[in-house]
Amino acid sequence: MKNRQATLLVYALALLWLIGDLWSKYAVSQRFLLGEVHSVIPNWLALTLAHNTGGAWSMLAGNPRLLGLVSAAVCIGIIVYERKFFPRNMAQSFALALLLGGAAGNMVDRLRLGYVVDMIYVQWHGQYFFPIFNVADVGINVGVALLVLTSMFAGQPTPAKQPEQQG
Repeated sequence: MKNRQATLLVYALALLWLIGDLWSKYAVSQRFLLGEVHSVIPNWLALTLAHNTGGAWSMLAGNPRLLGLVSAAVCIGIIVYERKFFPRNMAQSFALALLLGGAAGNMVDRLRLGYVVDMIYVQWHGQYFFPIFNVADVGINVGVALLVLTSMFAGQPTPAKQPEQQG
């Protein structure tokens, strides 16, 4: 995949993932009371409204601004990585897009609201099974998994060659 096409793919998909994440958070926030649970697939999957002031699994709860700055640093790191490392295949570009869109979605929440809106509630036979999460978290986790898998099979990316300067 050519550098320009790969870059356009990353940013277009990241923007779509970010919009989907922010829309889902807005929709749930408008329709649910905090803690209200609605079953989607009885005993397996529900939607709820939760506010998480921490990171993954509520780690560092109560530090949303710090976590917002960490999210911003992660977004910058993904952008720098995306700009520097080629060649990349489609799966790697897709993974970077999911990571960037997800990190940006949670960053926006942390900096704007002081917490992240979570809503996806996975259950096991109606019992609490997994921490409540959101669309951004799905993008982050799937993106990381894809990068790990593609790096195992595609080898290490190499820094893009810089044009030689005439002097």
